[in-house]
Amino acid sequence: MVSMPFEQLLTLGIVQGIAEFLPISSSAHLILVGLLFPWGDQGLLFDIALHLGTLMAVTIYFRNDVLALLDGARHWLFGRGHTREAQMLWMMVIVTTPAVITGFFLKDFVEFGARSLVLLGCTQLFYGLLLGYADTRKERVGVEGVGLTWKRALFLGLFQALSVVPGTSRSGSVFTAARFLGYSRQYAGRVSSLAAIPITFLVVAYGLVKIAADPGTHLTGSWQDFVIGITVSFFTALMALHVLMKFVVRVGAWPFVVYRVILGVVLLAIGLNLV
Repeated sequence: MVSMPFEQLLTLGIVQGIAEFLPISSSAHLILVGLLFPWGDQGLLFDIALHLGTLMAVTIYFRNDVLALLDGARHWLFGRGHTREAQMLWMMVIVTTPAVITGFFLKDFVEFGARSLVLLGCTQLFYGLLLGYADTRKERVGVEGVGLTWKRALFLGLFQALSVVPGTSRSGSVFTAARFLGYSRQYAGRVSSLAAIPITFLVVAYGLVKIAADPGTHLTGSWQDFVIGITVSFFTALMALHVLMKFVVRVGAWPFVVYRVILGVVLLAIGLNLV
């Protein structure tokens, strides 16, 4: 039996699925849902269910790349670290590591101290405009033929580390960094989405560890709630990935920049009690 309001399940699933891969910040929008609607906190376990849905979506959408990464892991285990798949895996490790380190040291700040409307407004404005500026830069011919070097992977990773602060946008940060490096919009969208896989997996694992340590606090909702949340976030995320890889490639990131600027101004106005 569903214990959460169906409109809450639907809203949270859609928001997570859309905002996880589009450059608008999923954490900011989930916080907004909690602030704007009288449903209360949905609980850590349901947050994990939403992330699990988006993790399944990106894994299926980029299944060929995921299989290549798994091959890379196998090659490393058998001493074949020079192969293309092994190098691809190594680059993804470099992209992921800064965010993991930053998230570990700032987890308390992010969970309890970084949820103000003023902060969300500032991050939406600043990183939205930075995304717009990066998207105006010309592509460097031939840069994708070289692929990711460790320096470029580290650059992407440092930008992704910024996204631990709500409102920054993990996908938007990596997309921005990739465009600064001269990669095409298509490659930027692909690498920003692939970078979500290890990060989301670690978020889910960390959440499960917290639940195991204190199950009475986090075990809320019914199994039907989780099935609905996972299903909605999964299918919404698939649509968001399609938009990212098709719409953004043709049109560019500026529609999202405009949205982020408007949202940032509104959040600042509300947070500063100007409206």
